[in-house]
Amino acid sequence: MNLFSVSVPRIVVLIALTATTPRLAEQVAILNPPQTLAAGQKLDLKVRYQADDGSKARQLIVIFQQPKHGVKQTAYREVRRGAEARDVGVELTIPRTARDGEGELFAILSGPGWSPVKQATAKVRVERGADAIDPDTLSIMRLPDGVLEPGQTYPIEVRYHVQPKSSATHLLLVFEQGRHKVKKTIYGKIKKGSEETHRFEMPTPAHAQEGKASIYVALNGKGWNPTAEARSSVDIAAPKPVIDRYGQYVGSDWPGKVKTDQNLVEAWETERRKLATWGRPEAFDRFGGWKQAGWRETATGFYRVVKRDGYWWLISPEGNPCFYTGVCAAPGLNWPKTPVTGREWLFEELPPREGTYGAAWGWDVWGAGDKAHYVSFHTANMIRKFGENNWRREATALTEKRLRTWGFSGIGKWGGLFGDGARLAQVEGLGCFGYAHTHGKDVPKIAGKPDIFNPEVVDAIRKTLARQVAHHRDNPYIVGWGVNNETDWVKKNVVPTFLKQDADIPGKRALVDHALTHYDHDPARLAEAWGVKAASVDELYAMELKAPAKDAEMLRQYFSHEYYRTIYQIMKELAPNHLYFGYWIVPWWWEGPVDWELLAPYVDVIGYDHYNHRHDGGIRKLIDKFDKPVVLGEFSFSPTYSGERGYTEYKKVGAADDAEAGRMYTELIEHAAKDPKCVGALWFLYRDQPVTGRGPGSGNRLRYGEHHAMGLVDMTDTPKWDLVEQVRDANLNASRWRLDAAHRSEPRPSGSSN
Repeated sequence: MNLFSVSVPRIVVLIALTATTPRLAEQVAILNPPQTLAAGQKLDLKVRYQADDGSKARQLIVIFQQPKHGVKQTAYREVRRGAEARDVGVELTIPRTARDGEGELFAILSGPGWSPVKQATAKVRVERGADAIDPDTLSIMRLPDGVLEPGQTYPIEVRYHVQPKSSATHLLLVFEQGRHKVKKTIYGKIKKGSEETHRFEMPTPAHAQEGKASIYVALNGKGWNPTAEARSSVDIAAPKPVIDRYGQYVGSDWPGKVKTDQNLVEAWETERRKLATWGRPEAFDRFGGWKQAGWRETATGFYRVVKRDGYWWLISPEGNPCFYTGVCAAPGLNWPKTPVTGREWLFEELPPREGTYGAAWGWDVWGAGDKAHYVSFHTANMIRKFGENNWRREATALTEKRLRTWGFSGIGKWGGLFGDGARLAQVEGLGCFGYAHTHGKDVPKIAGKPDIFNPEVVDAIRKTLARQVAHHRDNPYIVGWGVNNETDWVKKNVVPTFLKQDADIPGKRALVDHALTHYDHDPARLAEAWGVKAASVDELYAMELKAPAKDAEMLRQYFSHEYYRTIYQIMKELAPNHLYFGYWIVPWWWEGPVDWELLAPYVDVIGYDHYNHRHDGGIRKLIDKFDKPVVLGEFSFSPTYSGERGYTEYKKVGAADDAEAGRMYTELIEHAAKDPKCVGALWFLYRDQPVTGRGPGSGNRLRYGEHHAMGLVDMTDTPKWDLVEQVRDANLNASRWRLDAAHRSEPRPSGSSN
């Protein structure tokens, strides 16, 4: 009885509240639409609208259009929400290309994604008037006959006439299959004042699908408004595979292209004979140190750096000087892979996912949640070459033999012949640059960075690093460590985000405390400069703060110093016998050159990645600013083969072919070896990337991610001899070049850039 009497009033009250707060009806109307207007006329329209506080409306859009003639003009106003209707003025100029006849005026309350919440329409009549100009005209004169093949290029001719005062800026051609999300856009130049014919060479995308496609041509004006347009449809044939069963491009042939499993075996026999002829270089110790320098340092059992006669040297564990040359991502037994899901048609033949070739497959290999299957063609090729039971052992041993015979000191980043969590090489005769993943899931972050001022967070960093390096504390084959890779600078968003945190966040308190040192420790002075009211430090801690730009940068640099210093101290505790290289800073991937300067004090050797024709291109002043050695962590000159093998250029440091890549390698290594500061350079990478990209991604696209011929070996695990022969010569000469330069104290080679 009591329960019933309590429940009923609650229900009644809720209904009453709901009934008394109805949502306002949204409305929009053009109050004074003209009956007739002229081309070029400036309209001053009055529009009334109403949007309540919960409305999805974001913009008021007013449009004049004549769809049949491709004439359109648009004006925008921000929407203000509230209980009262609002009258606003909107200026809209009718295009001078408007045609005699009917037109339409629209007023639209637009929500997210340009979806109309409410709209009103008014019909008008256009009389061109004195300000009118003749419209631009455009027509498609020639389309290819028959069914188009994906991946082929076809001529298309259009004829256009652009008026002298037209707003058209360029000619646009779009190939589109909306249902398959296939689109390709190319541009052409226009001439005004005369009738012209323009010929497009339209590449039909290789991932175009069987069926209909649309060819859209437009004279595009300012603001992406077409002044004239034409559209036609074409038939597309079923796409043909782009990649053969060995991971090679099917569109062309070249010397040495693998066509049968027997070709793989034959290439391996040729390589074995060549490796035997070359043999292992005797001038180097098992760590890559040069035994013919005529001098040695004390052997400590670990790599270290010394400065001698103005030149920095990497010293091997046996005490011999070394200019370290390495290869990244070796042996790469099943990496990189390419995504398959959603684009199976690209591949002529895929290896079976189970059984013999199971090791070639992977699922969501980047951890990006793309729900895609991936395949490694070079893994499948090594299984074909060495057999299901032997391929791992044979490929691992072959990598060690190749690198030694080719004159490399060891492995670069991303490698390890007995890979574990730290990806370290432990095969006798190979050195390695280890790589540690610092920020795992057990290290909390704010704005992408750990709160380096929080002892608990610092302890989490220490633990996750310790797990990776603990077993290698006394490993002499490790040259040194890097923590994270390339993008680990403290970005501009870090300080603003920390300053918005709660008062109990150590990082926020540390930043406020440091800022106070620049204001004589006076909270009131800082508050005034930062545009807030506070009389105590505790009040500042409790506020959401925004530092002026100058102070924000000062705090970013302070945070950077503490961050790099802490990581350096942890690494020296955990791996005191090994060098530390930082996070492999990339020139121009930073907030500014100051980030190089912020990192430099907290490394043993400055590790950096730089894809350039010179190791010091554009950063000579930064290298010279600190009396510290540097090592180039990644560089490459990937061949394009004139597009015949499906590869494209990488960052404007591509080579035409393997022979040119070899010449470029030699020039960079010689230049770097003669630099007093540079102690090594690492080629990226051991194996070619897949033509269809290494991912991540899934779905119907030709490429996902990087897709370059950067390898010393191709997709069939065959060395690129025109490249490798020159690489070997350069590696074997690098330490001699350095020693000769040091003895002569010769100036830095020409070509260095500031």
